[in-house]
Amino acid sequence: MTKKLMLATFLILALAGTAFTDELELGFGIAPPLSQDDMMNNMDKGFFYNNTAVLHVGYSFAWLFYASYDALMLPPGSVSSMTGVFNVADGTYQTGIYRPGILSLIDVGFRPRIGPVILMVSTGFNNLYIYKQDELEENAGFSPDLGVNLRAGLGFKFGKALSIMASGTVVFNNFDSMISTLEGLGDDNMRDMVLENLLSNLYPVITINLHL
Repeated sequence: MTKKLMLATFLILALAGTAFTDELELGFGIAPPLSQDDMMNNMDKGFFYNNTAVLHVGYSFAWLFYASYDALMLPPGSVSSMTGVFNVADGTYQTGIYRPGILSLIDVGFRPRIGPVILMVSTGFNNLYIYKQDELEENAGFSPDLGVNLRAGLGFKFGKALSIMASGTVVFNNFDSMISTLEGLGDDNMRDMVLENLLSNLYPVITINLHL
């Protein structure tokens, strides 16, 4: 009985040690165009006009906690949607800037792993750099302030070194834009337009990650 108890204790400690091991991950991902019309309009303009490429660095610790950095290389249609602004007062929408850009995301949250299944929820800040940003006029409606984003994902780990993760990220170019969007959801006259814009700012991404 004592030997069985010692063996069970050893196995529990071994599993706990594995579960609480810190882990660094490096990944690359891609997201298809969210709009079929945008894809058809931009099909002859090159890869980055049609797709969103993603570079990913993540760090998990104590089994539950997670921090990550992602760089999303956005096509012009995505930048235009992200930089568009609702005016709740008069119900108008200001079109955003149609240029490619790079969206940087810095997030913290939770990423537990149950067997091979990985769950992830996080929130954080984002910063958008637009191509030739210094050429934009002050009244172009864009400010390089920090924005906010919310993320959720589901993944599967293959062995010790490789995983695949499907995630969705909703981004806002600043806190005022997020507040205006949420206020618009409560307005019957603007709800459909706000939902359309919200979905256009949802970036579904699939990444393949190497765990170190």
